[in-house]
Amino acid sequence: SEDYLVSSLSGLYLIEIFNSVGQMVLIQVVQHVSNAELNVSSLTEGYYSVRVVSENGIIVKPLIIAR
Repeated sequence: SEDYLVSSLSGLYLIEIFNSVGQMVLIQVVQHVSNAELNVSSLTEGYYSVRVVSENGIIVKPLIIAR
């Protein structure tokens, strides 16, 4: 799939994706949704970090794109 799903959301979130050298390659603000789909079709194969920032803190998860 060309989408990355972030689930269990409530409130206001900032979702950022960083490439393996730390450059931000995607950013999206989501509000009042339970799931957010991020279109990652423009990203090349490789390792990324997804950072989800909310008023409750920051969560960082790995994302590996292989086609």
